[in-house]
Amino acid sequence: MAQSIREHGLLELIIVRPAGACFGVIAGNRRLAACKNLGWRKIPCHIISLEDKEAYEVSLVENVQRRTLSPVEEAEAYKNYVAKYGWGSITELAHKIGKSQEYVSKRLRLLNLPRDVLEQIIRRRITPSIGEELLSLENGVERRRLGLMVADRGMTRAEVREMVKLHRMNIATRNFVGVDDSKILSRALRRAIAAMQISLARMDRVIEDIEDDWMVREFLMQ
Repeated sequence: MAQSIREHGLLELIIVRPAGACFGVIAGNRRLAACKNLGWRKIPCHIISLEDKEAYEVSLVENVQRRTLSPVEEAEAYKNYVAKYGWGSITELAHKIGKSQEYVSKRLRLLNLPRDVLEQIIRRRITPSIGEELLSLENGVERRRLGLMVADRGMTRAEVREMVKLHRMNIATRNFVGVDDSKILSRALRRAIAAMQISLARMDRVIEDIEDDWMVREFLMQ
């Protein structure tokens, strides 16, 4: 960003509001930091007068649109708006930032993950969608164990979903305890996926062989 500003100038002004004898940044913290890195002592800005709630909403909208927040930081910002400051419901917040209520709710649910797992999301070793799969587990200990294993092995969301299913069906032994258990569970999952692929391929051949009996064919397709 600093290089772009050096070459093209500050194309979009930061937004500030009066804060005593100084000014507080409402939107444009990253642009301000880039200008400071360039050694600039003065930059143009928009000065507007907003209440705390309005200033928070403007800042949140910009950060969400520009994707400057990690999923965890975004979730914490939503929690502050709804719970800490009590400025509105999830529905009202979703309307303010132009997101669906489901999107905001899912982000907030991520905060139920253990801190170790949230760190993996911040570091982009686990995606928010995988975090949602981990929330299907009953307690934080299980979520942490599987979450760290997922980050270490680089598993996909589909693999994690199957792993959680196996655990909840009590197929997995010893509740993911230890490295040996995770290896056994990972091998079992991959074998199950391979077996399913073979079964589907065989089913395709069976369906192709059925031409006359449309009712049976339709049943198998479903």
